[in-house]
Amino acid sequence: MKKAVAYARYSSDNQSPESIDEQLYDIRDWAAKNDCEILKIYTDEAETGTSDENRDDFLNMISESSDMEYDYVLVHKTNRFARNKWDAAIYKKMLRENDKKVIYVTQPMLNEETPEAMMLETFFEGMDQYYSLDLAREVMKGHKKNARACKHNGGLPALGFDVDKETQTYILNEREAHAVHKIFEMYDAGLSYDAIVKDLNSAGYKTKTGNLFSKNSIHDILRNEKYLGIYTYNRRPHKVKGMRNNRKEKPAEQVIRIPGGMPQIIEQKLWDRVQAKINGRKKGTGEGERSRLKATRPYLLSGKIFCGLCGAAMVGTSKNYSEKKIRYDYYMCGKRDRQHSCKLKMIRKDIIERQVLEELENRYLNPKVFPQLAKELQKGFKNLGGESNKEIVYLKAELAKVQVKINNMLELIEDGAASKELAARLDQRESEKIILVNRLQEAEHKTKASSFTYEMILAYLYKEYEALKADDSLTTKRLLDRYLIKVFIYEEEFEATFKLFLYTTGGGGAYPVVCRNIIKAAKELPIPFISALVTYPPDQFSY
Repeated sequence: MKKAVAYARYSSDNQSPESIDEQLYDIRDWAAKNDCEILKIYTDEAETGTSDENRDDFLNMISESSDMEYDYVLVHKTNRFARNKWDAAIYKKMLRENDKKVIYVTQPMLNEETPEAMMLETFFEGMDQYYSLDLAREVMKGHKKNARACKHNGGLPALGFDVDKETQTYILNEREAHAVHKIFEMYDAGLSYDAIVKDLNSAGYKTKTGNLFSKNSIHDILRNEKYLGIYTYNRRPHKVKGMRNNRKEKPAEQVIRIPGGMPQIIEQKLWDRVQAKINGRKKGTGEGERSRLKATRPYLLSGKIFCGLCGAAMVGTSKNYSEKKIRYDYYMCGKRDRQHSCKLKMIRKDIIERQVLEELENRYLNPKVFPQLAKELQKGFKNLGGESNKEIVYLKAELAKVQVKINNMLELIEDGAASKELAARLDQRESEKIILVNRLQEAEHKTKASSFTYEMILAYLYKEYEALKADDSLTTKRLLDRYLIKVFIYEEEFEATFKLFLYTTGGGGAYPVVCRNIIKAAKELPIPFISALVTYPPDQFSY
């Protein structure tokens, strides 16, 4: 008899059809039919599946998988495991390494160990993430309401501030505020980022997360308008895996700015002098930090390449060899660049990018398997449409019930029976309606997949292959964004994690999502990818 553990999750954005009890009913039913004993049940209530944060029992399950003896992790469907495809890939890899397989009990077509099942699974996970992102737009409405009242919207406040527990507005943290003022004064006095970092760390100051300061920390502080007393919200793009690009800002019309919305730490004159110096150095006036040669070509692995020694993101840099009159572009460990605390050597941009593209072609975009793959995908998409049709019927009925309740509440309000309790209940029903509408749109989108013909799917696969061979860096970058998750660089090897694999040139079969290979020297690499005439079926697939 096989052994298993079960995982069920009920989120605050979810309704009764997938409550924990009903998920466990289907899970136990699958276990009984497949002669499988459930050893332990893990559950998380009212938690989102978008990230692994705050899913305590889920993380316990992952941690205990290395010690417990069982075969399967039973889950209701893909969106109960995770609605973020990166988390899904990473945690399934961890479970596989502990000889555990994830089984989606209501999506049997995803449980087969075939390349086609992997591609179907990626499709489902992509749809689940689309739903989560769509729902996040509605959550943003509530955050903007808080922002207009200058309230804290979650996460860590900026260095120098704390949050009043009762009013949820910002208050000063005196010691941190002193550090912030010191940073501005030192920069105004002409000290470099390196000198400022050294002074702060030797004096025992820490960042808000309790870490040592780095050059990036200083730059972000010097540019933060909050120190002028200006409350800002929605200025940066949303975090991905706990990280955000602090150099990138949203358009001004999307940002909420309220002067006087929080305590002021830096006086206007000091702020103006510092900004003038930063802008002068940015323009290359020779006044400031060590300038970096700017890339003339895009870095294809940007945001996806990491140091295998310390885990930091790698950044692009360039180096001129005057005696040879040659310039090379490199990827460098971010910690080595900013803090000089990592010993990983730089790696040439062209060498690692070409090797990653080779892995993608050998293991996934292989035209030899496209005909059979297209047949299997068409079969899977038809099954997908059949499941979604049942869900659409249910969701439409639930939506009609919620709309009746909303109409009844509106009638009471119109008759003069308004109250805070009634308004709160109306807000709740409106939120339920938004969730149901989103889920209905998701289900309807899935049914469209059942109309994909064999020719359409085959054309899509050949288009992806053509994109791989195109002599166009933008096209190649988009292709890697679709298929590549991460690349880790070690002293002599690299490890690439793709969303799925198909076959290698050496034969057929399903492969893990992680590949590890030796970093080749430039002379060992084949001729670089160039434009090639690729024969493929007519353009019938729109994407």
